[in-house]
Amino acid sequence: DESIAAQADAFPAIPTSQWFADEAVSQIVTLPLEGVPAGTHNIGVGWYNPATGDRLGERLILNQALVVPKR
Repeated sequence: DESIAAQADAFPAIPTSQWFADEAVSQIVTLPLEGVPAGTHNIGVGWYNPATGDRLGERLILNQALVVPKR
């Protein structure tokens, strides 16, 4: 299923113009999970043109996460 259950948009903490080839860049992003059904969901990232909002290429699936109901 390619539907998006939760989404958080953010600018990179370090501008991409300051990235170096083969450098690992990380950033913590919090996803709102209220209303997300329990189960396994893909975690992915996507890039957008900030001037137009157009998607740059395809979404990249990084991993999966198991969402469990709150008790």
